[in-house]
Amino acid sequence: MTAIINAAQMRAARGLLGWDQKRLAKAAKVGVRTVRRWEAQTGEPQGRLATLRRIQEALAAEGIEFIYGDPVGVLRHHPEKPDTPPENTDTPETPASPDSPQD
Repeated sequence: MTAIINAAQMRAARGLLGWDQKRLAKAAKVGVRTVRRWEAQTGEPQGRLATLRRIQEALAAEGIEFIYGDPVGVLRHHPEKPDTPPENTDTPETPASPDSPQD
């Protein structure tokens, strides 16, 4: 079973992503008031844990890793950049001038 995040981890994760509460609510498909309520808690999370898991999963999908232990925290793993083709290092062909001989 995955550990449950706390309010401080949720706020820190949002901060790393540059998200406001509305953006997190949209990503987790929950109400903004729900995010506010969870973030205002201290101590053991109170409420529907299924809802908190949706929030946690939405953050994890964006590269957030939750650290459990002493102290708890969050890390952000940046998504891999898509493969880009290597730059063309060949000298571009020079178009033939009208005076040059054609083969």
